[in-house]
Amino acid sequence: MGSENHENEVAQENARDDETRDVETRDEATRDDEMTQDQDIETRDVEKIQVLPMVALRDTVIFPEMIVPLQVGRDRSVKALDRAVRASSPVALVTQRSSETEEVNSVDELYGVGTLAKIAQVIRLQDGTIRAIVQGQKRIRLLDLLQVEPHLEARVEAIDDAHSKTLEVEALMASVQGQIEQYVTSGASVPPEVAIAARNITDAGLLADMVAYSPEMSTEMRQQLLETIDVPDRLRLVSQFLAKQIEVLELKGKIQSEVKSEMDKTQREYILREQMKAIQKELGDDDPAVAEANELRERVEQSAMPDEVKEKALKEVDRLSRIPSASPEQGVIRTYVDWLVSLPWGQLTDDNLDLSEAEKVLNEDHYGLEKPKERILEYMAVRKLAEKIRSPILLFVGPPGVGKTSLGRSIARAM
Repeated sequence: MGSENHENEVAQENARDDETRDVETRDEATRDDEMTQDQDIETRDVEKIQVLPMVALRDTVIFPEMIVPLQVGRDRSVKALDRAVRASSPVALVTQRSSETEEVNSVDELYGVGTLAKIAQVIRLQDGTIRAIVQGQKRIRLLDLLQVEPHLEARVEAIDDAHSKTLEVEALMASVQGQIEQYVTSGASVPPEVAIAARNITDAGLLADMVAYSPEMSTEMRQQLLETIDVPDRLRLVSQFLAKQIEVLELKGKIQSEVKSEMDKTQREYILREQMKAIQKELGDDDPAVAEANELRERVEQSAMPDEVKEKALKEVDRLSRIPSASPEQGVIRTYVDWLVSLPWGQLTDDNLDLSEAEKVLNEDHYGLEKPKERILEYMAVRKLAEKIRSPILLFVGPPGVGKTSLGRSIARAM
């Protein structure tokens, strides 16, 4: 019995050991699986997240597949490009929120999405600045700013631009391609080859990004386009922009056509008028406008107006002969010169300052108007008492028909 009990205890103990080993084996397998998963996650993150030298851009947005020259002058930006060239690494290009910021010290001063770019060429200029040719590679999301000295360095995450080419995407692409052609033919300041290039693009995201080359697109609009990751939404955004620009260009063309038509009409009238003058000259006929100017000039010369007034009147007559007959200034100048000539230059009379006679004339010509007549008599009384004093000027103010002109005639008749 004792032997059997001992054997049973040994068997149970062996079974427990086997169970323990099985549990440990399962735990190890589980830990191995978890470690493998962690390694896969880390591998995916490493592929997407990078630490790169960064250049903060002012009023410039770079897109994937875009090849552009960059003029870099700020010390941090120059050092960031030098660092990228030495390490043969790409560079992060992120636009500043404010172009007036001289040096970026916080991630809040930058937009959240930028572009990973490859440096194709670097030329160092004599003034210490750098001219670089860069090519955009892909969109990146700015995660953190790791350092600001001696150059900006940032942790960024690559953004995939993958999308399925659905019927909606194909319809949006066809619409945008047609709008680009219409945009070019409407007179946009872009090369005609842009429409051909747009037709040959098969990638929807690249087609949307191509619209960023438009000079009418603002920096804020370009940044909004860069931050639009969803390709159908990006196509809708550029479609709205193109529709507005086409409308503006068509309205601009209509206005220019109307202005050109009016200018052509004026130019044609001018040419015909000059031809008519030449024909009249050949036939010995005087031009009516020239004849009128000559007549006014003779009247000015024959008048007794002072020399300085005569000089001014002759200048106006010369202007009259040079101005086209359709100009509204013709009538203004002619009326002015006629008025100057009609004035009684050099005709002098002795003043009659008899107040009783003046009062009698004023009362004969006007009923009422007691205050104006009283003021006129006061004026004449002052002139009578102080002949050598410089007398003031009487000014009659009032609406039409109250007697301003007739009072002036009565004063002239009384004096």
